[in-house]
Amino acid sequence: MNKDTVFIIGGGESVKENNLLHLENQDVIAVNRAYFDLPITAKYFVTMDYSFVTKYIDRQEYNRLKNSSVTKIFIIPFDVDYIKEKDGKIVDIRFPLIYDLSLFNIIIKSPLKEPIHFNWSNFCNGHNSGYCALQLAALLGYRTINLIGIDLTFKGQTHFHNKYNTNKNTFKKKLDEYYKVWEKGIFRLWEEGYEINSYSSISRLNNITGVSYKGKIY
Repeated sequence: MNKDTVFIIGGGESVKENNLLHLENQDVIAVNRAYFDLPITAKYFVTMDYSFVTKYIDRQEYNRLKNSSVTKIFIIPFDVDYIKEKDGKIVDIRFPLIYDLSLFNIIIKSPLKEPIHFNWSNFCNGHNSGYCALQLAALLGYRTINLIGIDLTFKGQTHFHNKYNTNKNTFKKKLDEYYKVWEKGIFRLWEEGYEINSYSSISRLNNITGVSYKGKIY
């Protein structure tokens, strides 16, 4: 096992292309629902989506995650104007909603959207949890970062699972915005000598500078 190498598992359709059992002895960062569908144990779980915790997992899944040994990381996007810290609590002032982050081992306050930074105080969130995983991988010292299910597009369903009931038109617009941020972030990592590999046959990232498409894991 190469300790300089990590696999990021996102929610794209291409997750189904790969035999994830082969990652048994690898370091894995699971993004959102990918954690619950992995046949192996992830080292890290990361999300920046509080609705994921409150809406998209049931009580059984919540307890499974809570009682697992995975390092659970929540990213707080302080670059948006509706997230505030009041009296030591994180508040979404649109509702208002006070975040209960007791599930998580590590809470990271992210002041920036992009591109990618190399110190924890400037953690970049990209406004999506997958990008948070990319930034996390770089800060954890992984020099080879492998992407599975980071498609930033879709042909059939929006995710490899059917848990979100996502509007396809709305999601496509989000993916277009995410793509621009990913492109900049990966280029910055490439400039710094990081190796970024894709195991997603349909990923929009496959043809940009800094990404090597490796095919599928059988």
